[in-house]
Amino acid sequence: MASEDFLVERSTVIDASPDVVQPLLDNFRQWQSWSPWENVDPDLKRTYSGPESGVGAAYAWEGNRKAGAGSMVITARCPVRRSCST
Repeated sequence: MASEDFLVERSTVIDASPDVVQPLLDNFRQWQSWSPWENVDPDLKRTYSGPESGVGAAYAWEGNRKAGAGSMVITARCPVRRSCST
């Protein structure tokens, strides 16, 4: 990774089936219904581009100091797993 890049990984257990969770992850427009970051700035400016969901979907935002500005692109589809081991 270049010096300006960083990687964040996190895991959690969600009490819902993968069929319910996957569409919420694949479509950035759905993130407003579950992401705590969406409530940090009520005037957050959102821009969506590419396909509505899945690989190539893109989301950019610009907000106050807490929300900041940035962008994300889905580069690969990682299906939600029913169980995992570490």
